[in-house]
Amino acid sequence: MQDRGGTAWSNKALVVLSVLALLAAGVCFFSACSSPTAPVGDWRYHSGDAASSNFTQLDQIDRSNVDQLRILWRWQAPDWDIVQSGQRVMYGEHQSTPLAVDGVLYVSTPLNQVAAIDAASGRTLWTYDPESWKKPAWASGRHRGVSYWTDGEVERLFFGTQDAYLIALDARTGQPAAEFGRGGRVDLAEGLRRPIDRREYAVMSPPIVCRDVVVVGSSILDSHFSSREPKRVVAPGDVRGFAVRSGQQLWRFQSVPQEGEAGNETWGDGAWRDYGGVNVWTMMSADEDLGYVYLPFSSPNNDFYGGARPGDNLFSGSLVCLDAQSGERVWHYQIMRHELWDYDLAAAPVLTDIVVDGQRIKAVAQVTKQGFCFVLDRENGKPVWPIEDRAVPASTVPGERAAARQPFPTRPPPFERQGLLADDLIDFTPELRQRAQEIIAPYGESPLYAPPSLEGTVVMPGIGGGANWSGAAVDPQKGVLYVPSFTHATLVWLQKSASPDAYHAYFGRFSNSLAGPDGLPLSKPPYGRITAIDLNSGEALWMKAVGRGPVDHPAIRHLGLSDLGWDRRVFPLLTPSLLFAAPHPANSLRSVQNYFVDDEALLWAYDPANGDRLASVELPGNARGNPMSLAVDGRQLIVVPIGGGDRPAELVALGLPLSEDERAADRLLRLDADHPRYYRALDALDGGEMAVLRQLLQDHPQLGVARGYLGQAHGYPSLRGATLLHHVAGHATRKRLPENAVAIAELLLDHGAVVDAVTEGGATPLELVAGSAHARWAGLQSELIAALVKGGADVAREDGKYVWLALVGGEREAATALVANGAPVDLRFAAGLDRSDLMATFFGDDGLRAGAGGLYRPDSIRPVDLSDQQILDEALAYACRNGSLKAAEYLLARGANIDAKPDGFSPVVGQGSTVLHKAVEANNREVLQYLLARGADATIRDNRFNATPRGWTEFLGYPELMRVMREFAAN
Repeated sequence: MQDRGGTAWSNKALVVLSVLALLAAGVCFFSACSSPTAPVGDWRYHSGDAASSNFTQLDQIDRSNVDQLRILWRWQAPDWDIVQSGQRVMYGEHQSTPLAVDGVLYVSTPLNQVAAIDAASGRTLWTYDPESWKKPAWASGRHRGVSYWTDGEVERLFFGTQDAYLIALDARTGQPAAEFGRGGRVDLAEGLRRPIDRREYAVMSPPIVCRDVVVVGSSILDSHFSSREPKRVVAPGDVRGFAVRSGQQLWRFQSVPQEGEAGNETWGDGAWRDYGGVNVWTMMSADEDLGYVYLPFSSPNNDFYGGARPGDNLFSGSLVCLDAQSGERVWHYQIMRHELWDYDLAAAPVLTDIVVDGQRIKAVAQVTKQGFCFVLDRENGKPVWPIEDRAVPASTVPGERAAARQPFPTRPPPFERQGLLADDLIDFTPELRQRAQEIIAPYGESPLYAPPSLEGTVVMPGIGGGANWSGAAVDPQKGVLYVPSFTHATLVWLQKSASPDAYHAYFGRFSNSLAGPDGLPLSKPPYGRITAIDLNSGEALWMKAVGRGPVDHPAIRHLGLSDLGWDRRVFPLLTPSLLFAAPHPANSLRSVQNYFVDDEALLWAYDPANGDRLASVELPGNARGNPMSLAVDGRQLIVVPIGGGDRPAELVALGLPLSEDERAADRLLRLDADHPRYYRALDALDGGEMAVLRQLLQDHPQLGVARGYLGQAHGYPSLRGATLLHHVAGHATRKRLPENAVAIAELLLDHGAVVDAVTEGGATPLELVAGSAHARWAGLQSELIAALVKGGADVAREDGKYVWLALVGGEREAATALVANGAPVDLRFAAGLDRSDLMATFFGDDGLRAGAGGLYRPDSIRPVDLSDQQILDEALAYACRNGSLKAAEYLLARGANIDAKPDGFSPVVGQGSTVLHKAVEANNREVLQYLLARGADATIRDNRFNATPRGWTEFLGYPELMRVMREFAAN
């Protein structure tokens, strides 16, 4: 931990002046959602205020100038050094939204560290490391932020950790608050109603503070994240309140009511004794005036099967209002009964005052994964508009007693597609619709709340929503709610427990990889959207697709469709005149795609009145958490959390250029390239602008060899230190490859590009092209390989490394092109290519000829000598990974062992796994069926994950392969 010193606290005066300056400039403020003591330029809660409005009153950035936004600074989290040091840690997405208090930002990092940052410059003031990352837990590497409290003199930050502690820091120094708990921390494993396994209990989301009480939820290991049968007893999801000064536990609200408590009768068969979960893992809200906190509860453990917990199961799936000081329940509303779909209440409740039929109501709006918006009076929990109990499908699973009826709001209307019926299926063309019907035929139609089944139930919206923890935004003056959501199906099925005496007779499994034809979605668009809802009338005002979506998919490209949206979280931020939306990467479609998915790493600005898009601001990466806004030094900033995972966690601060010098500055001039025009040239490459690129190369000859994305400025190792020629391979974080990419490669070579130049990670342009799915989707992979080889690329580099790279990645087309251009081949590579003519050349009268397995193998798995059997077995692995059935038959006839676990395939996933595992990894149903028919043993476990091929299938979530495995097991 580093102390920042005391000088930064002159920022308080600067912030006051900043706000005065913004007021003088005509900035409009509305105070309804502000804390009475919080300056309007601050952002003191995760979602802006205790009401979770995601709204800022700052309006310096408006529709007249939003297109001028520029990056002012970037801040990198200090915990990236731990990752870079080689220590084994889980480093997840940077989901933390910073707080802003008096010109200082407070943010947490994926490894649970906390930092204070000077908001004007992005300079780190202090850091604190609780060293939670040294104690691996199920929630390792994820964190969503801290909470702030002050009494006007003392200032504290509160946050939970992945190893189950609540920590209080002095906001000025970053030192633990010694009088809080034991030396600044409270052990959250203590004070619950039963002992817990600390590794399965964490706090990832920020607590909320109301009336000097810190209210803390929890994240608990859900059984559905594991292929193992669920435990009988897991940690309880009780919510607790602690004194802000001493850390004393003041109260505990038991989310599964115990004997004698209200709601206990909703847990039949004594299930209340053992069941856990029912926790609040997301953000909470509070009304300081009323002294109430609003808690969105999740599901019980063993989410998808409730046979051992008959009844409605309060307070799962419920919005609960507690008195912050006593912990007493004021009211509750159960949004779904007997939860079976993992439809946790993931979004923070939004508090706002509305006017309905002339009556002012203190309201709370709870948006849900299933696409509903429940609007209640937040003083008493009564619905603002009628909520109907409607009949829903019954369960077909033995022992399951699903709720017969569920609540359906009559207003507002649903903001998402609910259920997947015949009329919901994709219908861009009759053929696509027919194929979609064939895909869902084994599962049948699934209305909303259709319970999980043994055969599989298509849940729509899926377990990710609908709405999720990115939440909603509300204009407190107008009462209009803006809800981002996405449409994606989840396939859920139940598996019978192995033991006849198991407490849970069944447990649930799921897959988010249930795709439509050719990787398109199953349903009609939009796949990502924002819906505006007038909470005063309960009517939807407008809905717009968010993002381009799969409009360029080969099956529908010819239709010239407008935006379809991507199925991903979108993080909102609202001002009086603009609705900002920052998209997460399109993960779900990417998992089944066969076309380019543009991540659209942008900050979009929309007109809140009608949803028209006004501007797009390019970001260095996609948002991973909610953006926020603050005022400092006379300037409004928007700060976006990006990165994490395989790149550093960062904050990116955007603002308006306030001087003519700043306006005239070259926005493309960056310090992470060898040449100041590198990124302008890269933009020309992305756009296929041959004339512009040619002129740049003529005016600046050094561009041909210049490198960009130097150091850690770009989080993907394959592009760090890349030349322009490397970029002809395409990349998921860049633009779609232009149609003239081959001509661009030739132009670069003509202007001095080094054909075998290497990135910081040691990759050449040919290596990137050989492994590039983007080049394959563009139909340019073979031509690019030929152009690079013609330009002098060493196609035989490292004994055929490029062919190995292509084949272990399933890029057979690239491997074929490499061999056609002179790359060497051994028996293994020939098998992957399905070339029995080449394979025959490696067989002699007495067995394999010399050199049959002598080409490239990674150093970590390169033995001195290979036996003939090892070579045959490895060759079979290459054949099965690449769908080469003729080669597989050829090798099996010559003695290859169908159940071997060869080590020479890939040092990561493929090492020590059977050819059945390879077929699953490739998601190749034909190969899987072939191998099972040939007698492959489906019970063998791989060496790395100790999982069977079926376990791989279920973990990867491939529905067609799961069906094949189930049918095989049944027969």
